[in-house]
Amino acid sequence: MREEAVMKFSLFFILVAILTLQARANECAAEREEFCSQVEPGKGQLMRCLNENKDQLGSKCQSALKEFVAKTKKSNPCFEELAENCSEMTSGRDRLTLCLIKNEKILGDSCRKDLTSKKDKFYASEPCADDLIDKCYSELTQPEGMAIRCLIKNKGKLKARCETAMNAKIQKMRATIPCFDDTEKFCPGTVNRGEIDKCLEKHKSKLAKNCQRYIEREIAIVKKNPCHQDIKNHCRPNLSDPQKFRCLELNEDKISNACLQIRKVKKDKIKKMEEVCESDRQKLCAKEQHANGMIVKCLRSNKAKVSKECAKLL
Repeated sequence: MREEAVMKFSLFFILVAILTLQARANECAAEREEFCSQVEPGKGQLMRCLNENKDQLGSKCQSALKEFVAKTKKSNPCFEELAENCSEMTSGRDRLTLCLIKNEKILGDSCRKDLTSKKDKFYASEPCADDLIDKCYSELTQPEGMAIRCLIKNKGKLKARCETAMNAKIQKMRATIPCFDDTEKFCPGTVNRGEIDKCLEKHKSKLAKNCQRYIEREIAIVKKNPCHQDIKNHCRPNLSDPQKFRCLELNEDKISNACLQIRKVKKDKIKKMEEVCESDRQKLCAKEQHANGMIVKCLRSNKAKVSKECAKLL
Protein backbone atom coordinates (compact mmCIF):
# COMPACT_ATOMS: atom_id res chain seq x y z
CA MET A 1 0.00 0.00 0.00
CA ARG A 2 2.80 2.44 0.89
CA GLU A 3 4.52 1.77 -2.46
CA GLU A 4 1.20 2.40 -4.22
CA ALA A 5 0.73 5.63 -2.28
CA VAL A 6 4.26 6.75 -3.10
CA MET A 7 3.59 6.22 -6.81
CA LYS A 8 0.25 8.00 -6.57
CA PHE A 9 1.48 11.11 -4.85
CA SER A 10 4.82 11.15 -6.69
CA LEU A 11 2.76 11.27 -9.86
CA PHE A 12 0.80 14.15 -8.38
CA PHE A 13 3.91 16.25 -7.90
CA ILE A 14 5.41 15.19 -11.25
CA LEU A 15 2.26 16.35 -13.02
CA VAL A 16 2.38 19.66 -11.16
CA ALA A 17 5.93 20.10 -12.43
CA ILE A 18 4.78 19.31 -15.97
CA LEU A 19 2.11 22.00 -15.77
CA THR A 20 4.65 24.45 -14.41
CA LEU A 21 6.93 23.82 -17.37
CA GLN A 22 4.03 24.08 -19.79
CA ALA A 23 2.91 27.38 -18.30
CA ARG A 24 6.35 28.85 -18.76
CA ALA A 25 6.81 28.05 -22.38
CA ASN A 26 3.57 27.00 -24.03
CA GLU A 27 -0.02 28.05 -24.56
CA CYS A 28 -0.52 29.36 -21.00
CA ALA A 29 2.66 31.47 -20.67
CA ALA A 30 0.91 34.81 -21.19
CA GLU A 31 -2.00 33.89 -18.89
CA ARG A 32 0.33 32.75 -16.15
CA GLU A 33 2.14 36.09 -16.33
CA GLU A 34 -1.11 38.07 -16.32
CA PHE A 35 -3.16 36.21 -13.70
CA CYS A 36 -0.78 34.03 -11.66
CA SER A 37 2.59 35.81 -11.53
CA GLN A 38 2.45 35.92 -7.70
CA VAL A 39 1.60 32.23 -7.36
CA GLU A 40 4.48 30.00 -6.29
CA PRO A 41 4.39 26.85 -8.46
CA GLY A 42 3.90 23.59 -6.59
CA LYS A 43 1.17 21.42 -5.08
CA GLY A 44 -1.25 22.31 -7.86
CA GLN A 45 -1.50 26.01 -6.99
CA LEU A 46 -0.64 27.21 -10.50
CA MET A 47 -3.29 24.91 -11.98
CA ARG A 48 -5.77 26.18 -9.39
CA CYS A 49 -5.02 29.81 -10.22
CA LEU A 50 -5.41 29.27 -13.96
CA ASN A 51 -8.62 27.34 -13.37
CA GLU A 52 -10.05 30.18 -11.24
CA ASN A 53 -9.46 32.52 -14.20
CA LYS A 54 -10.53 30.04 -16.87
CA ASP A 55 -13.16 32.35 -18.37
CA GLN A 56 -10.45 34.90 -19.15
CA LEU A 57 -7.89 32.46 -20.60
CA GLY A 58 -7.12 32.31 -24.30
CA SER A 59 -8.66 29.44 -26.23
CA LYS A 60 -5.35 27.57 -26.55
CA CYS A 61 -4.66 27.85 -22.82
CA GLN A 62 -8.23 26.81 -21.95
CA SER A 63 -7.84 23.74 -24.14
CA ALA A 64 -4.42 22.85 -22.69
CA LEU A 65 -5.67 23.29 -19.11
CA LYS A 66 -8.80 21.22 -19.74
CA GLU A 67 -6.75 18.41 -21.31
CA PHE A 68 -4.21 18.49 -18.48
CA VAL A 69 -6.88 18.32 -15.75
CA ALA A 70 -8.70 15.47 -17.51
CA LYS A 71 -5.53 13.39 -17.89
CA THR A 72 -4.44 14.10 -14.33
CA LYS A 73 -7.80 13.15 -12.80
CA LYS A 74 -7.59 9.75 -14.51
CA SER A 75 -4.28 9.08 -12.79
CA ASN A 76 -5.12 10.77 -9.51
CA PRO A 77 -8.85 11.32 -8.83
CA CYS A 78 -8.01 13.56 -5.86
CA PHE A 79 -5.71 15.94 -7.73
CA GLU A 80 -8.06 18.94 -7.59
CA GLU A 81 -9.03 18.29 -3.95
CA LEU A 82 -5.35 18.14 -2.96
CA ALA A 83 -4.69 21.45 -4.72
CA GLU A 84 -7.79 23.03 -3.16
CA ASN A 85 -7.51 21.80 0.43
CA CYS A 86 -4.00 20.54 1.10
CA SER A 87 -1.60 23.16 -0.29
CA GLU A 88 -0.45 24.10 3.23
CA MET A 89 0.43 20.50 4.07
CA THR A 90 4.16 19.77 4.14
CA SER A 91 5.29 17.11 1.70
CA GLY A 92 4.63 13.49 2.59
CA ARG A 93 2.19 10.92 1.31
CA ASP A 94 0.76 10.18 4.78
CA ARG A 95 0.09 13.87 5.45
CA LEU A 96 -1.74 14.27 2.16
CA THR A 97 -3.90 11.24 2.93
CA LEU A 98 -4.67 12.65 6.39
CA CYS A 99 -5.67 15.91 4.75
CA LEU A 100 -8.08 14.10 2.43
CA ILE A 101 -9.60 12.18 5.36
CA LYS A 102 -9.99 15.44 7.31
CA ASN A 103 -11.84 16.94 4.32
CA GLU A 104 -13.70 13.75 3.34
CA LYS A 105 -17.16 15.33 3.55
CA ILE A 106 -16.37 17.91 0.87
CA LEU A 107 -14.49 15.66 -1.57
CA GLY A 108 -15.83 15.04 -5.03
CA ASP A 109 -17.40 11.65 -5.76
CA SER A 110 -14.44 10.18 -7.66
CA CYS A 111 -11.95 11.34 -5.03
CA ARG A 112 -14.09 10.03 -2.14
CA LYS A 113 -14.43 6.68 -3.89
CA ASP A 114 -10.66 6.48 -4.45
CA LEU A 115 -9.95 7.40 -0.82
CA THR A 116 -12.50 4.86 0.48
CA SER A 117 -10.76 2.08 -1.44
CA LYS A 118 -7.46 2.85 0.34
CA LYS A 119 -8.62 4.07 3.71
CA ASP A 120 -8.63 0.74 5.59
CA LYS A 121 -5.08 -0.08 4.49
CA PHE A 122 -3.92 3.40 5.42
CA TYR A 123 -5.41 3.12 8.93
CA ALA A 124 -3.72 -0.27 9.31
CA SER A 125 -0.33 1.28 8.50
CA GLU A 126 -0.87 4.52 10.49
CA PRO A 127 -2.09 3.70 14.02
CA CYS A 128 -2.19 7.38 15.02
CA ALA A 129 -4.25 8.62 12.06
CA ASP A 130 -7.31 9.69 14.08
CA ASP A 131 -5.22 11.32 16.81
CA LEU A 132 -3.18 13.25 14.23
CA ILE A 133 -6.40 14.56 12.68
CA ASP A 134 -8.20 15.28 15.96
CA LYS A 135 -5.34 16.59 18.12
CA CYS A 136 -2.37 17.49 15.92
CA TYR A 137 -3.71 18.53 12.53
CA SER A 138 -2.20 22.03 12.52
CA GLU A 139 1.23 20.54 13.26
CA LEU A 140 1.04 18.58 10.00
CA THR A 141 1.50 21.89 8.17
CA GLN A 142 4.70 22.59 10.13
CA PRO A 143 8.24 21.22 9.80
CA GLU A 144 8.84 17.51 10.27
CA GLY A 145 8.83 16.42 13.90
CA MET A 146 6.18 18.84 15.11
CA ALA A 147 3.38 16.29 14.77
CA ILE A 148 5.37 13.73 16.79
CA ARG A 149 5.99 16.30 19.51
CA CYS A 150 2.25 16.99 19.56
CA LEU A 151 1.45 13.29 19.99
CA ILE A 152 4.00 13.03 22.80
CA LYS A 153 2.37 16.04 24.48
CA ASN A 154 -0.98 14.25 24.28
CA LYS A 155 0.28 10.98 25.76
CA GLY A 156 -2.42 9.43 27.93
CA LYS A 157 -5.18 10.93 25.77
CA LEU A 158 -4.45 8.94 22.61
CA LYS A 159 -6.36 5.94 21.26
CA ALA A 160 -5.01 2.57 22.39
CA ARG A 161 -3.28 1.68 19.08
CA CYS A 162 -1.61 5.07 18.95
CA GLU A 163 -0.52 4.88 22.61
CA THR A 164 1.17 1.54 21.93
CA ALA A 165 2.89 2.84 18.80
CA MET A 166 4.05 6.01 20.56
CA ASN A 167 5.45 4.05 23.50
CA ALA A 168 7.64 2.09 21.06
CA LYS A 169 8.64 5.27 19.21
CA ILE A 170 9.53 7.08 22.43
CA GLN A 171 11.72 4.16 23.49
CA LYS A 172 13.57 4.36 20.17
CA MET A 173 13.90 8.16 20.35
CA ARG A 174 15.21 7.96 23.89
CA ALA A 175 17.97 5.64 22.67
CA THR A 176 19.02 7.88 19.76
CA ILE A 177 18.34 11.48 20.88
CA PRO A 178 20.70 12.57 23.69
CA CYS A 179 18.34 15.28 25.02
CA PHE A 180 15.03 13.47 24.71
CA ASP A 181 14.32 13.03 28.43
CA ASP A 182 15.64 16.49 29.33
CA THR A 183 13.44 18.04 26.66
CA GLU A 184 10.41 16.32 28.16
CA LYS A 185 11.47 17.40 31.65
CA PHE A 186 12.43 21.05 31.07
CA CYS A 187 10.74 22.03 27.78
CA PRO A 188 7.57 19.90 27.47
CA GLY A 189 5.57 22.54 25.59
CA THR A 190 8.31 23.39 23.08
CA VAL A 191 8.26 21.83 19.61
CA ASN A 192 10.57 23.94 17.42
CA ARG A 193 14.09 22.44 17.28
CA GLY A 194 15.82 25.79 17.68
CA GLU A 195 13.60 26.80 20.59
CA ILE A 196 14.22 23.44 22.28
CA ASP A 197 17.98 24.10 22.19
CA LYS A 198 17.51 27.60 23.66
CA CYS A 199 15.30 26.18 26.41
CA LEU A 200 17.80 23.42 27.26
CA GLU A 201 20.67 25.91 27.28
CA LYS A 202 18.93 27.77 30.14
CA HIS A 203 18.95 24.53 32.16
CA LYS A 204 22.42 23.38 31.07
CA SER A 205 23.77 22.72 34.57
CA LYS A 206 20.86 20.36 35.29
CA LEU A 207 21.04 18.34 32.05
CA ALA A 208 22.31 14.79 31.70
CA LYS A 209 25.98 14.59 30.61
CA ASN A 210 25.16 13.43 27.07
CA CYS A 211 22.68 16.25 26.64
CA GLN A 212 25.13 18.81 28.06
CA ARG A 213 27.76 17.74 25.53
CA TYR A 214 25.21 17.99 22.70
CA ILE A 215 24.16 21.52 23.71
CA GLU A 216 27.82 22.61 24.01
CA ARG A 217 28.51 21.31 20.49
CA GLU A 218 25.46 23.17 19.14
CA ILE A 219 26.56 26.43 20.80
CA ALA A 220 30.03 26.06 19.24
CA ILE A 221 28.53 25.42 15.78
CA VAL A 222 26.24 28.47 16.01
CA LYS A 223 29.24 30.68 16.95
CA LYS A 224 30.97 29.59 13.74
CA ASN A 225 27.81 29.61 11.61
CA PRO A 226 24.80 31.66 12.82
CA CYS A 227 22.69 30.15 10.01
CA HIS A 228 22.81 26.82 11.84
CA GLN A 229 20.31 28.17 14.38
CA ASP A 230 18.05 29.53 11.61
CA ILE A 231 18.12 26.15 9.86
CA LYS A 232 16.96 24.48 13.06
CA ASN A 233 14.25 27.13 13.51
CA HIS A 234 12.81 27.04 10.00
CA CYS A 235 13.86 23.86 8.14
CA ARG A 236 13.08 20.18 8.52
CA PRO A 237 15.89 17.85 9.69
CA ASN A 238 18.37 15.94 7.53
CA LEU A 239 18.47 18.28 4.53
CA SER A 240 21.40 18.37 2.13
CA ASP A 241 23.45 21.59 1.94
CA PRO A 242 21.68 22.81 -1.25
CA GLN A 243 18.30 22.05 0.37
CA LYS A 244 19.29 24.02 3.48
CA PHE A 245 20.34 26.94 1.28
CA ARG A 246 16.97 26.80 -0.51
CA CYS A 247 15.07 26.54 2.79
CA LEU A 248 16.78 29.68 4.12
CA GLU A 249 16.00 31.41 0.84
CA LEU A 250 12.29 30.62 1.25
CA ASN A 251 12.38 31.90 4.85
CA GLU A 252 14.57 34.95 4.23
CA ASP A 253 12.07 37.30 5.88
CA LYS A 254 12.32 35.33 9.14
CA ILE A 255 16.03 34.58 9.54
CA SER A 256 18.51 36.46 11.75
CA ASN A 257 20.56 39.44 10.58
CA ALA A 258 23.77 37.49 11.25
CA CYS A 259 22.62 34.71 8.94
CA LEU A 260 21.46 37.22 6.31
CA GLN A 261 24.95 38.73 6.28
CA ILE A 262 26.58 35.33 5.84
CA ARG A 263 24.20 34.52 3.01
CA LYS A 264 24.98 37.82 1.29
CA VAL A 265 28.71 37.04 1.44
CA LYS A 266 28.08 33.55 0.05
CA LYS A 267 25.85 34.85 -2.74
CA ASP A 268 28.44 37.47 -3.70
CA LYS A 269 31.14 34.82 -3.70
CA ILE A 270 29.02 32.48 -5.84
CA LYS A 271 28.32 35.30 -8.29
CA LYS A 272 32.02 36.16 -8.53
CA MET A 273 32.90 32.47 -8.87
CA GLU A 274 30.44 32.13 -11.75
CA GLU A 275 32.23 34.97 -13.54
CA VAL A 276 35.85 34.10 -12.72
CA CYS A 277 35.58 30.30 -13.10
CA GLU A 278 33.35 30.15 -16.19
CA SER A 279 36.17 29.44 -18.64
CA ASP A 280 37.49 26.70 -16.32
CA ARG A 281 33.99 25.23 -16.06
CA GLN A 282 33.69 25.09 -19.84
CA LYS A 283 37.07 23.38 -20.17
CA LEU A 284 36.92 20.97 -17.24
CA CYS A 285 33.30 20.55 -16.09
CA ALA A 286 31.07 21.29 -19.07
CA LYS A 287 29.14 18.03 -18.66
CA GLU A 288 28.39 18.47 -14.95
CA GLN A 289 24.88 19.37 -13.78
CA HIS A 290 24.30 22.75 -12.15
CA ALA A 291 22.32 21.19 -9.29
CA ASN A 292 23.62 20.10 -5.87
CA GLY A 293 26.98 21.87 -6.17
CA MET A 294 28.28 19.42 -8.76
CA ILE A 295 30.19 22.09 -10.70
CA VAL A 296 32.00 23.34 -7.59
CA LYS A 297 32.89 19.75 -6.67
CA CYS A 298 34.22 19.18 -10.16
CA LEU A 299 36.29 22.38 -10.12
CA ARG A 300 37.71 21.52 -6.70
CA SER A 301 38.71 18.07 -7.91
CA ASN A 302 40.58 19.83 -10.75
CA LYS A 303 41.97 22.63 -8.60
CA ALA A 304 45.52 22.17 -9.90
CA LYS A 305 44.30 22.83 -13.47
CA VAL A 306 42.10 25.91 -12.92
CA SER A 307 43.23 29.53 -13.12
CA LYS A 308 44.84 31.15 -10.07
CA GLU A 309 41.88 33.50 -9.62
CA CYS A 310 39.40 30.61 -9.66
CA ALA A 311 41.59 28.52 -7.32
CA LYS A 312 41.56 31.32 -4.73
CA LEU A 313 37.75 31.35 -4.70
CA LEU A 314 37.57 27.56 -4.44
